[in-house]
Amino acid sequence: MVNIINEKDEVFMREAISLAQGFGNITLPNPRVGACLVKDGSIISRGVHKSYGSQHAEVDCIKNASQTQGCELYVTLEPCNHFGKTPPCTNAIINAGIKRVVVSTRDNNPNVAGGGVEALISAGINVTTGVLENEGQELNKDYFFAHQHKRPYVHLKYAMTLDGKIADNQGEARWISGKEARSITHSIRANVAGVLIGKNTAIRDNPALTVRDTTNINFRYKQPTRILLDSCLSIPVDTNLTKDCNLYPTIIAATVADERKRNDLIKRGVVISILPDASSKQIILKPLLESLYSKGIYSILVEGGSQVNASFFNERIGEEIHVFIAPMLLGGENIYPPFSGVPTRTISSSIRIDKPIWAFAGNDGYLHGIPKWQ
Repeated sequence: MVNIINEKDEVFMREAISLAQGFGNITLPNPRVGACLVKDGSIISRGVHKSYGSQHAEVDCIKNASQTQGCELYVTLEPCNHFGKTPPCTNAIINAGIKRVVVSTRDNNPNVAGGGVEALISAGINVTTGVLENEGQELNKDYFFAHQHKRPYVHLKYAMTLDGKIADNQGEARWISGKEARSITHSIRANVAGVLIGKNTAIRDNPALTVRDTTNINFRYKQPTRILLDSCLSIPVDTNLTKDCNLYPTIIAATVADERKRNDLIKRGVVISILPDASSKQIILKPLLESLYSKGIYSILVEGGSQVNASFFNERIGEEIHVFIAPMLLGGENIYPPFSGVPTRTISSSIRIDKPIWAFAGNDGYLHGIPKWQ
């Protein structure tokens, strides 16, 4: 392995990363991967992993090339060296006679990590790693995070008024945010594997939790899995979340369940996940998130109400936060704050948002940042 980076490596790797950025959640639980084949300093072929179960970017790139012998392959992620839904990419690379492979990031998937690079080196191929590594990590931050922590990467999102209310005194929340803000939310949904809410939001709003507004979406995506927290399985059988499960995968996480109600929901295609009980009859997040990880759900968007938000707040879970602030005032006391049941903190011990980005979504303010949990 000769890890020498030449002046054109970043140029070609940037092209490979750009290819992979054209895909949202459609490859999950597989990573987003792009590849370029270079001969005599020019790109002669491009490849990308188009969807879960399809051929990987390296193989796609090789098949798209008129020649491969003596070429250099640029790929955003370490090639796999194991049999999964497809054969090992390392075999295809070796058989193609490629002389050098340039990798942005190593793969931390326990089925893959390290094996790909070592297999290529053993075959006499020159391998360079770490080219635009930060960009490569960002491309698959949910995938890397999930395999490191054995739980999904979590986005927290809510919309509120200027006086900090997420609903009026009747529990009505449609629509606090405007259409531009809702369009951004749909683009976030198209980038994650699952969207999660609690039973109160499900019963009150009867949401579909699907991607419908494609205004801000210029990449390929699939509908995310809908995830409902309903400890006693109290949701009505005929709702937007339970009537079209043949089209949109739906999981209900519960701690107890009436057998007849459970069977009715299962017949509709709902997946019922029974989790460890808690004395409060509330869902414990740790086993829930571990269960989602085991199902290949590596990223989720939490669109819950006050209680669900508070659960994530109290357990210090959330890698990114998205807050839409509408220019309206509701007034009233103690009605639907973004987080209910959260102990009051002092200014000095408050949860700060790191790397905040402020923008406008139509007339609404939009804050996107990283919670710095203490």
